[in-house]
Amino acid sequence: MSSEYINVYINAISEYIRSLEKAEFLNDRCDLIAIGFRALTHVFNMNYLNSNLETALYSSQKAHIYYIEYLSQTKYDLNPTNAILFIYTKTLGMYKENNAKPPFDLRISKVAELLYWWENPNIVPSQIPKSLVYDYLSSSNEYLSFYLETIHKRQTITPTEYIQLLPKLLTLRKSPFNLRDVDETEPYNLWVSKIMEP
Repeated sequence: MSSEYINVYINAISEYIRSLEKAEFLNDRCDLIAIGFRALTHVFNMNYLNSNLETALYSSQKAHIYYIEYLSQTKYDLNPTNAILFIYTKTLGMYKENNAKPPFDLRISKVAELLYWWENPNIVPSQIPKSLVYDYLSSSNEYLSFYLETIHKRQTITPTEYIQLLPKLLTLRKSPFNLRDVDETEPYNLWVSKIMEP
């Protein structure tokens, strides 16, 4: 994907993160935050395919605002399905098939979802530098998803350790099959040294 696409997508995610920081009622609802991210990504990509990046960004902004607002008004019945249907009706129109643009890369949204680790309440997405997010989303390293999934198995990793490890993973080119032998319960320093060894 183009660097422009990646930058605009990162901006859409950043705006979602800023909105989440203001929505205190969602602080302990990692499941709803992750669902909102997936919905925002879907709205962004569908509008990109059928229009342009400006429309994709605008629609994703509307989507996350509608999503958070809908959930805030129904705090006692936080049903994400109804919220998602609501934002889709507000942000996705009737589209015709448009073959003029290359399809978006699903790997980009998968890596973004894993990188922000929405399901971990200890990770503060706004602390992950935008430049690092860009490096991850534009990387040609086909193993990044696997590396991040392996990290997620380590429930003992601290947010600081996680942020410090992210740049190191970008340089890792080890086959994921070699990582299967790494014991996630080992002390953090030993574990990192094993996955980073040549």
